[in-house]
Amino acid sequence: QGACVVLPGFFVAAELIVAGVDPVTLYEKHYSRVDPFHLKDAHFVDSLQEYKGKEGANLLNDGGQRGVVRWFYEMGRPGGLVKFPALMESLKKHNYQGWIMVENEQSPNPAESCMLNSWYMRFVLAKA
Repeated sequence: QGACVVLPGFFVAAELIVAGVDPVTLYEKHYSRVDPFHLKDAHFVDSLQEYKGKEGANLLNDGGQRGVVRWFYEMGRPGGLVKFPALMESLKKHNYQGWIMVENEQSPNPAESCMLNSWYMRFVLAKA
């Protein structure tokens, strides 16, 4: 996390997870520089650091050396690595007033993804 530079702008929790960075810790450190939030979940960390290499742009499409079929998932699916309730607690603690967007990236069924994310926001995040 010491090598991570946070510029004002999008905070994409799942992409931070893929890069091996804890989004909650990073937000706690740089909360005044973040707006907006982009929520999706990740199930894998790029432990081979392929993200940093010249083929990093293709990592999400070709799965890298491990052949990961899908890096990003809906919130609340088993195996998700983003700690959404803790992130929401931190947003409330720092009185975040900006936009929060949800993305259904790499979904084989976008309609199902919208329903899953909507349910999770309503019944889990709204109570966090």
